[in-house]
Amino acid sequence: MKRHIILPLILISLFVINSSSYAQAPVGDLASFVTNCLPTPYSEQVPLNNMISFDITDDGKSVNANSVEVKVNGKTVYKDGKSPDGNCQKVLKSVNNKKRDYTIVFQSYEMFDNEQKVTITITAFDYAGNELKQYEYHIITEMRSFGRNRNVNSDLGNLDSSRPVTVCDSDGNVWVAWQAGSIGNRDIYISRFHIALFRLITL
Repeated sequence: MKRHIILPLILISLFVINSSSYAQAPVGDLASFVTNCLPTPYSEQVPLNNMISFDITDDGKSVNANSVEVKVNGKTVYKDGKSPDGNCQKVLKSVNNKKRDYTIVFQSYEMFDNEQKVTITITAFDYAGNELKQYEYHIITEMRSFGRNRNVNSDLGNLDSSRPVTVCDSDGNVWVAWQAGSIGNRDIYISRFHIALFRLITL
């Protein structure tokens, strides 16, 4: 008799355990999230004066706009619904059944440095109290320019040229090599810029 009682209890317990493992959180329990970042996260060669923007949205109770905090390289540029320096703005993107999504736009007053790593950090809450915990990414600005572009050849006509490489010797002279000609019949060309001339043309 005990066996007939214990077996159903075991089966019921297993059913409850398996059912709970597939339970999903209600939509209202989901935190806000960031999307549509421009420039895209981890981009390189970003212009020095590039605008930074992203969308912040919520599938549940809607984003609490006054809770959004944005930092750029550790400096707060947006908090409590306003920008301390006036260069970061919140734009209402959409309203759907009282759910509000926002676009945040930041434009630095000063240009970033060359080859600078710019880190963007975002935190926020929705109206259900769920926290977006420090969404963070970075971009890297464009490399420094080393001078104006100059032709290294002037007598190859309409030959297709490609794959240039440069090297500097111990005297400071700049050597340039490239290939030119039709596919399967290309030659390698070399040109040297004397250090004095190189200094003159890069001014």
